[in-house]
Amino acid sequence: AYLEGIDRDNPIGMVLNTDGQEFTPMGFVPVKDLDKVLSVLEDSVGTPEDAGDGIKEIPGFQPIFVKEQGGYAFVGQTIESMRNLPANPVASLGDLPQEYDLAIRGFAQNVPEEYLKMAVQGLQEGVRQGLEALPDEDKERQERLLELQLKQMETYITESDQLTIGWKTEPEKGRTFIDIAFSAVADSELARQMNALSNATSDYSGFILPGAAVAMNFTGEIPEEQLQAGIDAIEDMKAAAIKELSRDVDLEDKEAATELLEAAIEILTETMKTGKLDGAASLMLESGNPQLLASFHVADGKEVEEMLRRMAELAAEE
Repeated sequence: AYLEGIDRDNPIGMVLNTDGQEFTPMGFVPVKDLDKVLSVLEDSVGTPEDAGDGIKEIPGFQPIFVKEQGGYAFVGQTIESMRNLPANPVASLGDLPQEYDLAIRGFAQNVPEEYLKMAVQGLQEGVRQGLEALPDEDKERQERLLELQLKQMETYITESDQLTIGWKTEPEKGRTFIDIAFSAVADSELARQMNALSNATSDYSGFILPGAAVAMNFTGEIPEEQLQAGIDAIEDMKAAAIKELSRDVDLEDKEAATELLEAAIEILTETMKTGKLDGAASLMLESGNPQLLASFHVADGKEVEEMLRRMAELAAEE
């Protein structure tokens, strides 16, 4: 009943405009009969009143204004937003209606600068409060980690350009998928980092199996200027993990567990130094017998074999 009067052959959309200081939402719904749509919604939103110039006002704590034009019902929060309506509102959605069933696209550089500053300041304040709650012996280590994370997050906030998230179903093929597309401001540091990934190829794409319930493939290169920061983060993680092991009163062979941990961290560190990330995995659920097949790039496969052998020995001893 709620869809009565709506034209289901055309897309519904919303645009969040800004004048550099405030945001102004504008929704548009394709309609065949606006009066019928409003009558269906009357019990939920109230009775619309005539505001003149073809505009209807739905009163309430936050009044809603509606105007029909060119087969679309435009919905806004102010009567001024009903002036100079676009002749073709769907054009503002770009290719989203053709590519997806449901999608959103954000333009970060159109967000007023003061809001970007507020986002960065909020992150900084959150980091400061988090550090104050930590024990003194953990503060220095955590501060280094959080500073690295904060710097990267600030870069994403200030140098991002577009973010698109889209969902589409293909019933004829029996599948559905979600796309996430992200771009950076041209010539920015973030763009340079992303360009370094554009030519990356995977050595493990053969592990993406047809018919897999879940499949994963990632590949990329670590920018040289981020290598040391990543290695430092791993070392901090190692220190924290060893400290937790020492506090575990139920762990019988702490020495062996610490050796395994150090071996794993060493493998991770040496792999990080190669500057390469690459891996793939597939989860098969056929015949009720789950099977996982995975492969990942490491600096030294023999070291991984030795670590797994040692883990198996410890498990057998238990």
